[in-house]
Amino acid sequence: LQAYPYISQVSVGAILQQVKGIIDQVSQALRFVFLFTLISALLVLFASAAASRKVRSREIALQKVLGAGKNQLWQSLLVEYGLISLLSVLPATLVALLLGNYLAQHFFALPSHFNLSSLSEVIPLALLLILASGWFANRKVIKTLPVQVLNSD
Repeated sequence: LQAYPYISQVSVGAILQQVKGIIDQVSQALRFVFLFTLISALLVLFASAAASRKVRSREIALQKVLGAGKNQLWQSLLVEYGLISLLSVLPATLVALLLGNYLAQHFFALPSHFNLSSLSEVIPLALLLILASGWFANRKVIKTLPVQVLNSD
């Protein structure tokens, strides 16, 4: 350095450590936002199930009167909530992947790589959570006797 006084010594390791720390903080913030969004979505699902509980009770009571068994009722609810989860999670995940890819290319000048492995992680988790919340929200409705529901009107 004494031979070349105009050259500055920069610690690349320290800079990389600082960048890694910033990326870790952003990653944690994004995980928190994802968790908050997931909890919010589940609360909305519970609220919509609670709002439609009376209609759902009448519907299930009529199906029971017409001969539907508990297994058939559970299967129809699982199909319904499964379709809800697929129709909401697939587009949301694809939009998030496309937006992340766009941001990586245009704002951070990172190479493009479309990672579809996140679909195989997120979709089963969301499907499981939505099915579990649908089961939890409707378990009392399925157990209610048709006479109780039809006489309450």
